[in-house]
Amino acid sequence: ESLMNKLLKVLSKFPELNLIIKLHPAQDPSIDFIKQIIRRLSPNVIIYQSTSILDIINLCDIMININTEFFPSTVILEGLIMNKPIMNIVIMDKLYEFEYVKDRAVFSVQDNDDLEEHLRKIFFDTNFQNELIKNGQKHLKRYLSNHGTASKSFAEVLCSF
Repeated sequence: ESLMNKLLKVLSKFPELNLIIKLHPAQDPSIDFIKQIIRRLSPNVIIYQSTSILDIINLCDIMININTEFFPSTVILEGLIMNKPIMNIVIMDKLYEFEYVKDRAVFSVQDNDDLEEHLRKIFFDTNFQNELIKNGQKHLKRYLSNHGTASKSFAEVLCSF
């Protein structure tokens, strides 16, 4: 709740931006609680839950992921594949050095950092955005097997049985 309050307050300083929030599709009471917080703090924000994540990523220019778990979200990988600059806000005590962090493919910050400064950087510094995208593509080439031909390679594996 504290992070959403802080984040929405900072984002309200950028009226030229259209904020879309995509919540996890799980039917979970905590998701309803998060929706209530968002609606209370920023009633005009568009909230999606069951809409395809790929459709939402395709709509956006910049992604902000809030990481609430130790494991990285698959939405980060999907955003990298779709050439989106990504800010990952980590709410744990420590920033873990995942490969995408080491490769500087994702801009990872902690929830107690200066979010306004970091948001200004990712929203308005096109050189930084382009650097993230370029680093993201380098990361994907190292991280993914059969990049660009995965379906064909997978079909070949299936047919080999």
